[in-house]
Amino acid sequence: FTAQLSPPTESEKWVPDDHWLMKALNAMEDNFPKGANDNAQIVYIIWGVDGLDKSGIDDPWDPTDFGKVVWDNNFNPASQANQLRFKAICEDLKSDSYSHVVLDKNVDCFIHEFEEFITQEKNGTFPVPEDQ
Repeated sequence: FTAQLSPPTESEKWVPDDHWLMKALNAMEDNFPKGANDNAQIVYIIWGVDGLDKSGIDDPWDPTDFGKVVWDNNFNPASQANQLRFKAICEDLKSDSYSHVVLDKNVDCFIHEFEEFITQEKNGTFPVPEDQ
């Protein structure tokens, strides 16, 4: 009898495919990259978001339905304080303090390109005064 045993040809299915656990496991397997840098993910930081309205979501396990963005109407990216804060956050992410989170200090921040544009191409100053 033992001579007839063979390894499984596919993973065991302990619960049906429409079960919440299988939906979560399948979403993790299907929606995240695999390769040499399995742990490396591109992260986008979105400023000015107050939250998400999830009231219209029918399937909480649908990875494509995040809800609707609720914008912070009081957020002002043009303020000099916010320009400096954006820059400080980007510089912090590139520091050794975040080397366990940021791969090879690879951080792309719009504020660096903005500062370069203002100071080098427009001969202006950074941070840009809010009224300009």
